[in-house]
Amino acid sequence: MTPRTPCRIHSRCAMALLGISLVLRGLPAGAESVSFSMWAVQATQEGKTEKSYAAGLEEVKSVLAPLPFDTFEKISIQKGVPAAYEDDTRLKIDSTYALVLHPQAKEDDGRIRLDIRVETRKKPTAPPVNALSATILLKPGEKLKLQGFSLPSGGEMVIVLATST
Repeated sequence: MTPRTPCRIHSRCAMALLGISLVLRGLPAGAESVSFSMWAVQATQEGKTEKSYAAGLEEVKSVLAPLPFDTFEKISIQKGVPAAYEDDTRLKIDSTYALVLHPQAKEDDGRIRLDIRVETRKKPTAPPVNALSATILLKPGEKLKLQGFSLPSGGEMVIVLATST
């Protein structure tokens, strides 16, 4: 019997431990990232008789329709952004706001456990501060709406977030 080198033993053990830790954290083997789409919208009340939606907002119209605003303008749309598990992914919305996603795990029922932060800056050179910080469970195919972020140009920013695995 030939002795194994310590290096081989350690690398095999490390790979086994990595596989075990992924299973224990709820991540299927090979699931290294999840894909997100984000729509940032300026919502205003302008006294229109019918609600008005900018081009590109068709996918989120049903989420925006119940809101007490009549005009919805696109600020930023980012689709299919990969976000690695246990890592921060920063989506710049504009010069004031950014959405930070930190996927933690995929639950047994398919939902993604996700830390989210909306960061804001009072000045472009100022460090960001959290306008919102939360941990959520997001089911693939469903859309999450975050709102209440004031905009310097008026109205309110609404963020719609969706995921697919």
